[in-house]
Amino acid sequence: MLIDTREPGDHGQPVWEPDWAVWWRGTLAAALGITAFFTAGAISLLAILLGFYFACATVEKALPYHHGLGEYHQ
Repeated sequence: MLIDTREPGDHGQPVWEPDWAVWWRGTLAAALGITAFFTAGAISLLAILLGFYFACATVEKALPYHHGLGEYHQ
């Protein structure tokens, strides 16, 4: 039997509830990627840049950041 013992996130969200901000950004990044594929010129460039931005924002929101060496103490 598997038991989920994870604690809720920073904003008190239950662990079983999806984070809709991640889904929204990921879906928007995918839609902009498809738009960039089927268009040309400045619209395609804008769609590529915005898609890259939203893809990076999705990864930033979905994966935890442990503050690098900021928590390192000798």
